Amino acid sequence: MTSEMIVQFLGAFAGATFTFLFIRLAEALNKIYEREVKNYNALVKLQLVLNFNLNAIFLNRRNIGRFRDVLNKTKETKIITINPTKFESLMLLDEFISELYYPDLINELFHFNIGLYKTNQDTSVPNETYLSFADQCCQRNDFNTYLHNLSLLVDNMSDLESYFKHLDQETIMLVAKLRVLARKKPLFIRIMFKVISTKLPKNLAKEVENEKSVVEKEIKEITTESQKEKRRIFER
Repeated sequence: MTSEMIVQFLGAFAGATFTFLFIRLAEALNKIYEREVKNYNALVKLQLVLNFNLNAIFLNRRNIGRFRDVLNKTKETKIITINPTKFESLMLLDEFISELYYPDLINELFHFNIGLYKTNQDTSVPNETYLSFADQCCQRNDFNTYLHNLSLLVDNMSDLESYFKHLDQETIMLVAKLRVLARKKPLFIRIMFKVISTKLPKNLAKEVENEKSVVEKEIKEITTESQKEKRRIFER
């Protein structure tokens, strides 16, 4: 084998090797970037979920106050008074935790999520218990049993109220942490934010008002046509 052939062989081998390594490197970088995008999307979605939970926590804390009001009114009027509201379930985080790539955050959210599971179980008990004895007592008009059971239920809500207060602060801290982490956007998303405007148009209010008039006009036309159709049907 001549030196020229050896050079050609080594050149071809080096070229093939370089191409293979380049492809593998590109695949690896692409997977890393995809993981980064998934992580960013999970951070954003988790903020939405936790904001929903903050509202649910607020409603649940208010519902505890309503149970106390119902108890007091029942005692004062000597009439069975019903609380129509239920405790809200909190959204769980399972779907999004696996998309993150921060080990410490994953562990923190994993334990936090276990707390959400337990909270939903804890709130399902008073929901079911109250509906059960309230329905039975109303059917029998059993005021004394209703008052006794409602008093026990309200007394047992003290710990739940304290926990909701703690959970509210813990959730707020998590939202703040997720916001900070989400500021580090993947390269492509940063470019898209530069290219695509995320601000609402300045004349949006005027355009919305104009479009509202169009919608109202269409609704009026549909209503008028519907009434005409009804009259035609009745006249047959």
